[in-house]
Amino acid sequence: MGTINGLDATHVSDKIYYFDNKIIFTSDKSRNATFIMVMDLNTRQPSFKTVRQGNPSDDYKKTNSFLFYDKLFQGAVNDEFVLKISDWTGIKNNIIAF
Repeated sequence: MGTINGLDATHVSDKIYYFDNKIIFTSDKSRNATFIMVMDLNTRQPSFKTVRQGNPSDDYKKTNSFLFYDKLFQGAVNDEFVLKISDWTGIKNNIIAF
């Protein structure tokens, strides 16, 4: 039996989060971006964002993301593992390649 890739073992393409009186849906169905939909329960207004994975020119084999407060952690694998940390509320990026 072969080695299981961590992204294969943990990947769930659609996730839901709740904090700060907001329901946040994320989707990683695209290999090049994470889609975010926020429903503000105070105003009942939705908002939508798209955050690109890693380097825009790369087509990744596997991706995954995790939202932690205002940070979006995106992992992507091609020939190397790329970790991108974004402030998804203002989209400030840090890309780390391994």
